[in-house]
Amino acid sequence: YTFADQLLNTDLVTSVKVRWVAKKGSGSDWQAKAGLVVGGQEYYGATVQLPTNYTVFEETFANNPATGQPWTVQDVRAAKLIYQQVTITTQLPRAKLTELVLVVSVQRMPVLATMTEKPNSDASPNQGTPTPSGAHYLNVDEDPHDSDTTVLKFAAGGNKEVYTTADQLLDTDHVQYVKVRWVAKKGSGSDWQAKAGLVVGGQEYYGTTVQLPTNYTIREETFANNPATSQPWTVQEVRAAKLIYQQVTTTAALPKAALTEIVLVVTVERAP
Repeated sequence: YTFADQLLNTDLVTSVKVRWVAKKGSGSDWQAKAGLVVGGQEYYGATVQLPTNYTVFEETFANNPATGQPWTVQDVRAAKLIYQQVTITTQLPRAKLTELVLVVSVQRMPVLATMTEKPNSDASPNQGTPTPSGAHYLNVDEDPHDSDTTVLKFAAGGNKEVYTTADQLLDTDHVQYVKVRWVAKKGSGSDWQAKAGLVVGGQEYYGTTVQLPTNYTIREETFANNPATSQPWTVQEVRAAKLIYQQVTTTAALPKAALTEIVLVVTVERAP
């Protein structure tokens, strides 16, 4: 038989087993064996005398029997299951086979996954002016951003916005790095400086302070390690971190500076 493939191309095959279940018919001589067909050649486990009751047998092929080398994913996919009724007794009832399956053990390689975690609550301080009015986080949680449709506006230097984020991590994830993506533009005049980052353990950590441009511009602040410890991030540390934006300087003119997006982008190594 062929069988349903469940392997990934990146799997490392560690062993292959043929599991089969059979019982003898009437009389004493009911020998059988099971194994694999690889490259057109048949390879079996030990020939056994079938018992009276259904019994589970497993034939282990630690390596590809055709090459003596470790299995590759393609080798396993090309193999076929085989059962042979070696001997019989010419009377009823007959021998019966009720199961024949392939059991493949693999070392499965993790994959990189990137989650965009959006603000999900105002965490204080929240000193911008929301347009339209309402919860502040709802005006900056779009990715991609929605331009002037929902924004926070800032009239005073030093104003801050802090948010929690919607958790998408698994306890088993290995965090590779964290980015704060933010999109803002200046108001009228020349001096509209801003910065964005994270609050970790009550301490604020920012990327570079920049002069905001005339048009909305996407920026990303990368935190390869936890800035509070300089060690790799843990899942719990990422979950506890908060987004922060600060309007560092302003010009006393209208229109005001506007923030239209701030989100957390987390890249992890995740087991499939």
